[in-house]
Amino acid sequence: MSAQPEIDSSYSTIVPRRLQISYYKTSCLMFSYPVVMVDRGSREVIAQIAKNADTLLFVKANKVNFKETNMSVITADGRFYSFILNYAENPKGLTHLFKKPVISTQSPVAFGAVKTNDEEFRRNSSLILQYKRSLHAVSEHKYEMKFLLKGLYVHEDAMYCQLEIQNHSKIKYETDHIRFYIRDKRTARRTASQEIEMKPLYVFGNIKTIDQQSIADCIIAIPALTLPDQKYLFIEMLEKNGGRHFLLKVGNGKILNAKLLPD
Repeated sequence: MSAQPEIDSSYSTIVPRRLQISYYKTSCLMFSYPVVMVDRGSREVIAQIAKNADTLLFVKANKVNFKETNMSVITADGRFYSFILNYAENPKGLTHLFKKPVISTQSPVAFGAVKTNDEEFRRNSSLILQYKRSLHAVSEHKYEMKFLLKGLYVHEDAMYCQLEIQNHSKIKYETDHIRFYIRDKRTARRTASQEIEMKPLYVFGNIKTIDQQSIADCIIAIPALTLPDQKYLFIEMLEKNGGRHFLLKVGNGKILNAKLLPD
């Protein structure tokens, strides 16, 4: 008589929710807490966090009749949402509200729920703005400009990125957005499951317009995290209506050496 397999009681599986999306219509997912990370299983799916309402996630197909894929969403309270996406010309529903807690699971990127309030964000950012550069070798210099990460700081559940934008050119720089995402080290050939976007929790300082021959500093807070060795945190800055784009790459070693802010 064969032995019965041993059951591992520490392991459990989350059953994903099924979601229909269309190329011609946009679906809206409404969460109770801000969306901080989105991972699409395929580039044939578009997922965008609303700019002025980060509890909303807009999802639509980037291709008609795409193959079934998945999507994972993590909100600021540390909850994990799993979806199976299928194409439908006319989805059964376009607005989906998620109020009840969903069982959380360990993510490949470790981070906690964010409890910091705006007053703490402002206090910590003002303090960091006075600090001198403590981090080196994370910068990009081109177009007579320089984009650099000057320091990384941690307080409770948030990590603060101290950024500086130097514009030595004769043309002002207008920022479209600064984007944070996690991706494999090998960037030449992306696979759809390798990119996880992170929504900034707080922005302090000028990042909209950097006048010619000037320097601007800003502090951007994101959820505190650690990375597997094969992953990088990317910080991407894109110019509005222009072609001057910058990309910074931060490894786990620098994240683990982030300085602790005083209480």
